[in-house]
Amino acid sequence: MATINDQLLEKLQTAYDCEQAYLASLTASERSRVGQPNAWSPKDTLAHIAEWKAIMARRLNLYRQNQDGPVFSDLDAKNAEIFQELSTRTEDEVAALLADAHAAVVAETQALSTDQLLAPGRFAWQRTEPLLIRIPFNAVVHSLFHLAQLYAERGDRPTGDQLIETMTTGMFAFDDAPQGRARWIYTRACYFAIAGDRAAALADLRQAFEARPALIAWSKEDTDLQSLWNDAEYQALIA
Repeated sequence: MATINDQLLEKLQTAYDCEQAYLASLTASERSRVGQPNAWSPKDTLAHIAEWKAIMARRLNLYRQNQDGPVFSDLDAKNAEIFQELSTRTEDEVAALLADAHAAVVAETQALSTDQLLAPGRFAWQRTEPLLIRIPFNAVVHSLFHLAQLYAERGDRPTGDQLIETMTTGMFAFDDAPQGRARWIYTRACYFAIAGDRAAALADLRQAFEARPALIAWSKEDTDLQSLWNDAEYQALIA
């Protein structure tokens, strides 16, 4: 029977394989697109994914030394910094960043015991959550969400939908309590909203809000849901 560590490593590998598949599928226009601070190219998004995985690897390394890892109070500012630093990297350089970050997260995860994975969060960057949630949130959910969004923007909803379902069901395996499931269903709703699927987004939000009403307040600020803010059905949900 697979251990929790084995299951986590499998999901890390799945995310990396999906990154490689998307990278290999880039069209000529996608490869040549030049990103802007508020309109990233596919290459910029992949570099963004790689850097956040690298940050997770550094956090885990410090965790094993009983030291806190980096915390960023302004994620928008940090993401802008990542864009400025990595936007000039070539496609081959971004592929290397992805490979290095994946290898580093895998190595750090392999060094963790089951007890460490399940222990309550003890550092600020964990936000009180165990590593079993924080690692895949950063290195799996974050990756698959962005990849699904890229496929949807390309017009390939079937692949995007498949990736977001892989993300959602994958996290259910680690976080199956009602409030945990609500979090991942809410994340799926964000994808559907970005993809322009109003009905699917609202259906997921209704389910998420019922299980975790605290998500209602955040949804009013979450720009992933901006397309729904003036929607009458969304307004009824949050009333």
